[in-house]
Amino acid sequence: METIGVNELIGVLGVSKQAISKRALKECWTYKEDGRLKKYLISGLPLEIQTAIKERQAAQILANASPAPLPSTQVVQRRKMAQLGLPVNELAGRLTDKQQDVSHARAVFVCEVLKMRDTAGMSLRAAAVYVENQIKSGLLPAHLMRFVAVANARSNGKRGIGWRTLVNWVKDAEQAERGNARLMALAPRKPKEARSLLEIAWLGDWLAVWANPNKPGFGVCYQDFARNWIVQHGIETLPSEDQVRYAHKKLPETVKRRGRDTGGAYKAILPYVSRDWLRFAPNTIWVGDGHGFKAKVAHPITGQPFQPEVTAIIDASTRYVVGWTVSLAESTLAHADALRVAMSQHEPPLMYYTDNGAGPTGNMLDDKLTGILTRLGIEHPTGLPGNPQGRGIIERLWQTVTIPLARTYETFVGDSADASTKTLNLRKLNSAMRAERQGKTLSTEQRRYRQKMPTFAQFMLDLKAAFEAYNAGNRHRELEKAAGSEYATPAAYRAMRLAAEAMANRPLDAVELELMYRPEEERTVSRGMVSLFNNIYFSRDLADYHGETVRVGYDLHDASEVIVKRMDGSFICKAKFEGNKVAAMPVARIEQLKEERVRRAVKLQEEKIALAKAELQPAIEHQPDFGLLVGNGQPVIEGEYELIRPSEKRYVMFESDLED
Repeated sequence: METIGVNELIGVLGVSKQAISKRALKECWTYKEDGRLKKYLISGLPLEIQTAIKERQAAQILANASPAPLPSTQVVQRRKMAQLGLPVNELAGRLTDKQQDVSHARAVFVCEVLKMRDTAGMSLRAAAVYVENQIKSGLLPAHLMRFVAVANARSNGKRGIGWRTLVNWVKDAEQAERGNARLMALAPRKPKEARSLLEIAWLGDWLAVWANPNKPGFGVCYQDFARNWIVQHGIETLPSEDQVRYAHKKLPETVKRRGRDTGGAYKAILPYVSRDWLRFAPNTIWVGDGHGFKAKVAHPITGQPFQPEVTAIIDASTRYVVGWTVSLAESTLAHADALRVAMSQHEPPLMYYTDNGAGPTGNMLDDKLTGILTRLGIEHPTGLPGNPQGRGIIERLWQTVTIPLARTYETFVGDSADASTKTLNLRKLNSAMRAERQGKTLSTEQRRYRQKMPTFAQFMLDLKAAFEAYNAGNRHRELEKAAGSEYATPAAYRAMRLAAEAMANRPLDAVELELMYRPEEERTVSRGMVSLFNNIYFSRDLADYHGETVRVGYDLHDASEVIVKRMDGSFICKAKFEGNKVAAMPVARIEQLKEERVRRAVKLQEEKIALAKAELQPAIEHQPDFGLLVGNGQPVIEGEYELIRPSEKRYVMFESDLED
């Protein structure tokens, strides 16, 4: 800007047009004609007017400034970029958030001072002085004033910035290269290079002591570390407990907990790869798991309080619970029964994913010849030991369905329950059940606590309602993100996927369930009979198969007949329960397992009773037998003894005992 018009001078000087024209004529201001208007050369104006013009231009520059937000307000976005593997400003990795904010605020003022110098024609010092005066007088625009305290970086809250400081910031910025180098130059303090933990000679020895799964306290660990270090290296190089504690605080959390936490507890803090289950079609992968219900329920047979085992199967791609069952403990039978329920209502999957426990990996499911999953052509991969994160979708199901249901019962025994209340409820409940077993009349208090325990039938109804409510009403953010809010529930999303992919839901019919689903065992035919679980089954069609090995399929709940197949799976016949050799009525496998469990429980209690009785018979301390020291093992002659009197000669056993 080399010239200025009369109207602009009016705004700068605050006088009338006539006064400006009169003074210009009197002082012979140099001007140029622009049509009918006069434009005065700024360089030809009096010095005080030139200064006023520059200050007015500086004020306009400050008023029009639009600084970017501080970096600390963009931390979340920066972290998201880092997680996605996108390039992040190198400055973010070399400065703390506070240092970045200070550097950014200083760069704002440097930018405005340079504008005044280059645009308004002010000297660097004059521009810095003007900014300083604006700050002191409180005339600095509000959108710039908020950067003053940040740029100052004073712990005492001082808000002013001197002109010398501004000049030094400008010089530092101009000496550095553009971009991040300028911001680094304006940072309040260069970050110190932290000492690498690998340089600490004793750190490995300390971590070897600290990584104890029994989790001893810091002081105890230091004492063990100190003893080991002194033996190996001497006391001169032993670090103090404060030095060890300071270095220990600098360690990453994953290093601190390595060895002290193992398995799933340690993996819970490690990075993980999120599995995308939604890419698979419905009924491609089912995930199954067992969960001990976190409340006491009346046993269906004895009426005693117990925690039933809930086994559920979920369709991984839709989060839909396709089947569930309740048993006394997680077992192969529980998984088989849950699969039976699921396959009677839904098309069998291509893959059934579980943990590698004894329950879901029994021969009933996985045997190469007779296993249920093998015969149905279902692959059965299992997770790694101690890695529940791999089946996170069904582990989350317990948090959503069964644990909230357990909390509705007063017999809730989960970890989050109040310990005192839980103990009181269980003690009172056990007292009521004991009185009931003994045929005593329950007191009012015992009846009240007895009524707190839900019946097994009520529990089954509640659990069924909970699973139905989950399928129909539980909204999943992942499903909503994939298909919209209309299909956020498992039932709606599953129906949409089945329709979109034109998939027909074809569950196993009654014949298929009978022929293919029954668990099988290999048996040898003898005179038209096969023996299974101490029951004898007979058919005349088996006469031609005497001495041959066959496959016998049985129903878990009905032992009246079995299906006999050749080893290649082709059907032979149905064999009926024949004999009265073991039981007057056929005994189903479920009943046999109940009897076996009762026998084990009785044996365990008998061992406890025997141990308790043994405590009433204190052991006799073994007395040493000195017989071999006397007479070389020969019988001791009784009656031939010599009486030793104190006044007589002293006898000793060893020569060393003689007095000198």
